[in-house]
Amino acid sequence: MLAETTSLLAFKKARSLVRRGSGQRRGRLTPLKERARLIALFDEAVVGGASRYQAAAVIGISERTLKRWRSERGAIVEDQRPHAGQRRQPHQLTHEEEQAILNTCHRSEYQSLPPSQIVPLLADEGVYLASESSFYRVLKKHHQQHHRGRMKPRRSVPEPTSFTATGPNQVTSVIVPPLCEVSTGIFT
Repeated sequence: MLAETTSLLAFKKARSLVRRGSGQRRGRLTPLKERARLIALFDEAVVGGASRYQAAAVIGISERTLKRWRSERGAIVEDQRPHAGQRRQPHQLTHEEEQAILNTCHRSEYQSLPPSQIVPLLADEGVYLASESSFYRVLKKHHQQHHRGRMKPRRSVPEPTSFTATGPNQVTSVIVPPLCEVSTGIFT
């Protein structure tokens, strides 16, 4: 137990040499040099008597990640995500389907309506092009997801002006009472 504690303390001191800011989160790319340093520190702590799970907890990386960073032969493996190619999803809309959605949204009877109203109207006609979320996704992809209604677009309202007084009689305000109608009637 003493050996493990000593090893973990030495590990914590050595870990400060490695750049691991508090803003680092899961899924970030770890350069090969940093991986090598972290694994060397981890191995040194384990050889010194620390348990694997505690050494991993101190470093802030799961044991599974540290295991994945090594090949079957024990060599440190580079992150393969930057080299991965972009795959086409099996249910991804084709260019023709996207164009059909855009053409439908540009038709005069639908151009002022949002997709949440276009899709049900098309369904009443017996036409199904895509889901409502796909309509929104296609419009956003082609930079056409903006105000589509008949009303004027939302306007920005400036914040009210505020005044700060640093001495007496620098800021005054006048309260104007609302205009009231005076009724003259005869009460019986």
